[in-house]
Amino acid sequence: MNRRIIPLIALLVAAAGALGTAAVITQRQMQLRGAVDGLPPITLAHRVPILGVNAPLHTYDQAALDENLDLIAQTGFVWVRQVFDWALIEPQPGSYDWSVYDRIVAEAAVRDLRVVAVLTGSPGWAANIPGAPPEDTTYFAEFARAAAARYGNTIQVYQIWDEPNISSGWGEQPADPVEYAVLLEAAYNAIHAVDPTATVLTAGLAPTTETAGANIADVAFLRALYENGAAPFFDGVAGKPYGFDTGPDDRRISPDVLNASRMVLLREEMVRQGDGDKPVWASHFGWNSLPGDWEGHPSIWGQTDPNQQAAQTLGYYERALLEWPWAGALILDNWQPDAPPDDPRWGFALRRQDGELTPLAQALQAESDRFSGALWPGIYPADTPLADYEGDWEFSDLGADFSEFGESLVTVPFAGDSLGIIARRDNYRAYLYVSVDGEPARGLPQEYDDTDDVGRNGAYLVLTSPDYQPRVEAVPIAQGYTQGEIHMAHLAAERGWDQWALAGFAVGANVPTLGYDLAIGALLILTGAALLVGVRYLGELNWIGDVWRFALNQVNAGAQMALTAATAIAVWIGIALTLGGYVPAVIRDSGSIGSLIFTALTAGVFYFSPTLIATLIALLFLFVLLYSKPVYGPMLMVLFAPFYLLPRPLFDRAFSMVEVVALLTLAVWVLRTLAAWGDDDIPVDPPTPRQLWFESTPLDKAVVLFTGVAVVSLVWSDLVGVAVTELRMMVLEPAVLYLFLRTVPMEDGDRWRIVDALVIAGVVVAFAGFVQFGQDVLSTQGFVCLRSVTGTCNNAALFLGRIIPITAAELLFNVERSERRWLYAAAGMIMLAAMALTTSRGGLLLGLPAGLGLVLIVWGGRRAAIAVGAGVALMFVSLIPLGRLVPRFNLLSQSNLFRIQLWQSTLRMLRDHPITGLGLDQFLYAYRGGYILPAAWQQPDLSQPHNVLLNYWVRLGIVGLVAGIWMQIAFWRMAIATQRRFKWFAPLSKRAMTVGLMGSMAAFLAHGMVDATHFVIDLSYVFFMTLGLMHQLHEESVPVGGQQPADL
Repeated sequence: MNRRIIPLIALLVAAAGALGTAAVITQRQMQLRGAVDGLPPITLAHRVPILGVNAPLHTYDQAALDENLDLIAQTGFVWVRQVFDWALIEPQPGSYDWSVYDRIVAEAAVRDLRVVAVLTGSPGWAANIPGAPPEDTTYFAEFARAAAARYGNTIQVYQIWDEPNISSGWGEQPADPVEYAVLLEAAYNAIHAVDPTATVLTAGLAPTTETAGANIADVAFLRALYENGAAPFFDGVAGKPYGFDTGPDDRRISPDVLNASRMVLLREEMVRQGDGDKPVWASHFGWNSLPGDWEGHPSIWGQTDPNQQAAQTLGYYERALLEWPWAGALILDNWQPDAPPDDPRWGFALRRQDGELTPLAQALQAESDRFSGALWPGIYPADTPLADYEGDWEFSDLGADFSEFGESLVTVPFAGDSLGIIARRDNYRAYLYVSVDGEPARGLPQEYDDTDDVGRNGAYLVLTSPDYQPRVEAVPIAQGYTQGEIHMAHLAAERGWDQWALAGFAVGANVPTLGYDLAIGALLILTGAALLVGVRYLGELNWIGDVWRFALNQVNAGAQMALTAATAIAVWIGIALTLGGYVPAVIRDSGSIGSLIFTALTAGVFYFSPTLIATLIALLFLFVLLYSKPVYGPMLMVLFAPFYLLPRPLFDRAFSMVEVVALLTLAVWVLRTLAAWGDDDIPVDPPTPRQLWFESTPLDKAVVLFTGVAVVSLVWSDLVGVAVTELRMMVLEPAVLYLFLRTVPMEDGDRWRIVDALVIAGVVVAFAGFVQFGQDVLSTQGFVCLRSVTGTCNNAALFLGRIIPITAAELLFNVERSERRWLYAAAGMIMLAAMALTTSRGGLLLGLPAGLGLVLIVWGGRRAAIAVGAGVALMFVSLIPLGRLVPRFNLLSQSNLFRIQLWQSTLRMLRDHPITGLGLDQFLYAYRGGYILPAAWQQPDLSQPHNVLLNYWVRLGIVGLVAGIWMQIAFWRMAIATQRRFKWFAPLSKRAMTVGLMGSMAAFLAHGMVDATHFVIDLSYVFFMTLGLMHQLHEESVPVGGQQPADL
């Protein structure tokens, strides 16, 4: 094939793929319009029974009324829409005759039928034109008030007028939304004055596409009502979504299309107006089916046969029930029309003129129990008649409350994909045990432990608020069921009385879009592949290559100008900060000790200054010092890392000192990098992405992957605020330390200053812990442990356990530097004593043995390995008698059982979110608000799963787990190779640091089996310091011309 044709074909394929993708996306959006996927918002109006029918009950005598109402009820209808003719009821002003309607309302109530009262039809004394609205709306308001006052105990739904958007419904006058809005307001206020709980619907808006003349399209008329301020004066909108010539699955939605999906247009207009919580009713709908020998007037609603009419109507009911939780009742047109025998409205009738029921009526009778006998997708009150309560419950406007004594059980039938409760959650302990169809509910954690104080087993929901703050929300309790089939959910409440925890029920459905999603994905892959091929071969064509290079040159020219300006500014700032070199000279002349003192004093003034001015001056001076001596940035970061719980107020926020130093160090790094690129004496070109990729090591790539997935995880984090905080404080700012160590050349002394700062921090933590421990011994009865400034005993052990192996390695390996060696030995003993007082089992039994053991094995070889192994074995054997004397070291203690229960809950989280995990800092809220086992109720406030691998996975998903493992593999490959090389030719100090960092990381992994070793602020800085220093040592260990390890 001619290679010049390949890019053309590839681009044509890409264009076709893009068009196909757009077409499938359009189809998918059409599928989703109007549908609610999952549990609906709890602000939606409560769903009502959906089956209803229009019936001219006022035309029947008593016998016919009884007969027809019996048949209507037997068919399964819940609602009967009945016109209340104002002209018939009030023929003279103030003279009412309710006799016909009293009989209708009473007989309907006997059969548990609910009447929708349509108030319409002006008497001659109120309007000069028959069928027109009254000339004075106060007359109509008084009629509406009288109707509500008379029937308020029986009728709950009123509809104001019928088809005011077309001239035939407005007295053959042009439709007037402004005038109708006035009428609606008057009637609404009058009804609610005597019956505040009544539901007032707009008139049923006739389906039409006209936008000018005497008629106004239903959607345009509704929009005009909103524009004229009518929104507060109706509780729901009514449309007339006739099917016409297409079926219930005709999903075309357009102002120019008349079909059964027209209800969605009304709904979308309400959502646009901020009124989406109100329902949309169908006051008339259906498919017309006239007999084959029909000789009357032709149907204007299309035509179908009786069996298809039945199938289409049932299909529409099911679509509305599953997809439209915002829909009210769908009221069929009609039982029998109040019309002559030749009127085509008889094509809608469920009871023919000869009295026989149509196939549609028979089909509805067969399906009515399914449609009305379960909760379909929507929002329901706690006292819904379909919920069967057993035991001692209390009910109020707040919902249902559990009983303190005896059982509180409720059985709920539902027909959706998922069932939820509207829960009133707070800082209290309570559970709902849920089974569906006799099996533990899908989608909930399960417990099988008879040792707790609840005494139940199975699937359970924790009602404790995740953040301990009061909230009312829909919480799923059963998911993944076949929608459209009735399932029985059984709920058993435990604890939580006087909280009114059960505020209602929510049912959701799954909108099937998998086929569309797969098609979109495949087309996007095809399009992307075709584009890559096209661009690849386009580059081989000279004329296209010339155009491409010209465009790149223009872009590069602009980018070069921007970079030149930025570097010039950076150089200027650098000169200003260093006062033309004066500051570096002063610092250099003062020596290392003097510069350290300057920096320490500046940081101290910033932290302890009582005034804002002095604080800001100290902050500026600290920035100048760090710019002049960049190595002090990472040194101060590790020095201040453990004191993150002692923040410094600044303006209206509080920042820990380590965070301030990290941000200053990042700013220094950026400025110095830009200045280096603009240095005329030693020009340095910015690296290209290609250079960065090929020059980066596996450890670099692993760190970038870890940081990148942490940023991306914000997309799926439920609580974005806390996720952003953890991202900033435990990922991005500590990663500045790694960035600095990887890009700023350092001498051996600079690295040791950073480690010295870490050891000093450890000693300060130890002494602060001794003071705290002594105070607790004097003032506390019972268990006491060393917590120091870290807040908990385990956190103190985690931090100290990372440093002690470094001091041990310095003592054993670095015999050249006696001063640091013995100082480190003393510091190590101090920290070891503090470590013992923490009584942390993970630190003393796992972390410390692993860290010190590795150092000893590297130092002493095989004999040391045997000794370490024997010592570890002896330690664990001694735990048998020690556990009896000191319960804290009993491996079968309650605390260890809690740890196992925590891992069980974590695995359940990962089963529900295996790919993405929960996100940064989401564990605490998901655990205590949903996944905690009832038997573990005494420890609800756990923010991580106490295992390093589970922690990566649950926070950052499977990619985060891969990144965490990759960082470890890359680190240990570097560490082992570096230690081996330094064994033969390097100064002892470098080998001592290498082995110390290895021991520190070993403690990280061993203690991380049962605790948090990364996602804690101070430990995050120590982690990235360990990686960065090891990388520097590894680079120095590679001989000139040597090869780096291959990428993993």
